[in-house]
Amino acid sequence: MAYAYRVTFVTDYLTITTTVELEADDSFQNLSSEAYEQAVINAENNVKDELGRFDETIINDITVTLLLDDEEIEVEE
Repeated sequence: MAYAYRVTFVTDYLTITTTVELEADDSFQNLSSEAYEQAVINAENNVKDELGRFDETIINDITVTLLLDDEEIEVEE
């Protein structure tokens, strides 16, 4: 089953938000730290694809939120 996640990167001057989908399987659950890490990796790749580069050193905060039909749940690192 595929789950949608909103990943938000906060810098001193920008907030970048992207949505990624992950396929949950036997290796991770939708609220696990593994899901958090994979969502961040996929989101970084989305930003790289869109902007041409991604500088991790400017990121002050990252928020990953599981998007369900009727609620949103923040995923912990």
